[in-house]
Amino acid sequence: MNRISILDRQFQLNGSLPEDIRSLAFIGDAVCHLFVRQLLVGAGGHGKGLPQTAAGHASASRQAKAADILLPLLTEVEADILRRGRNAKCGAVPRNCDPVDYRKATGFEALMGWLYINGKRERLEELLTKSYSDDVGAPTGRPLQEK
Repeated sequence: MNRISILDRQFQLNGSLPEDIRSLAFIGDAVCHLFVRQLLVGAGGHGKGLPQTAAGHASASRQAKAADILLPLLTEVEADILRRGRNAKCGAVPRNCDPVDYRKATGFEALMGWLYINGKRERLEELLTKSYSDDVGAPTGRPLQEK
């Protein structure tokens, strides 16, 4: 039995949301980072610059832009999860981050976490691909481009 399937069963929520949506954002953050790292390596990235490049692609400002791009494509349930994550009390916002971007990024991460935990892998990959694919390899200051 592989570890991923054990984790999937342990966290299976059958479509319901936990009381603390920040837990979904916590899982979604890891999912986003892994996705970006896979894209970077798949695009031929290597060397000691990869961690910095990956961090730039998974930053709050990038995720906030991704949330804006995805919003019109989301189902009613997905949009509600994103909204709940955006409106969640997150505590202190990092100094180098715009508070509005940070809140949007938390919503984006919550949605990615919900999709992952509920086994909606195809939808998760579809939304992450729309969010990041065109951006991999670009300088970290370039905004995401809407298709």
